[in-house]
Amino acid sequence: SLQGSVKLRIRWRSAAAEWAEAREAALAAARPLPVPVPPSSLSSRGVVSVRLFSAQELRGADADGLSDPYAEVRLGSRGAVRSSICSRTRDPVWDETFSFGGEVAQLLAE
Repeated sequence: SLQGSVKLRIRWRSAAAEWAEAREAALAAARPLPVPVPPSSLSSRGVVSVRLFSAQELRGADADGLSDPYAEVRLGSRGAVRSSICSRTRDPVWDETFSFGGEVAQLLAE
């Protein structure tokens, strides 16, 4: 059970933006373009990135008042992904990023 605070950032990057960025990079490097998919068909697809930074003042679970905390990140109905374990601390620093790709409506559905 969480008692303390967690610092994280959530970012949405549409597939259309990724496609346009790849296209510009290919043009600049004079390489073949990526698969010619019209960006309008990609506007509802993309990636949600969750960056887990740290937590502070978590409840101590061990006899010495410390814990071995980890975090579970869950997006919509998808299964949870788990961070690494920070040993013997109440103020863990993870600095990990988790990415979930797909249709925006499905990613955000509960």
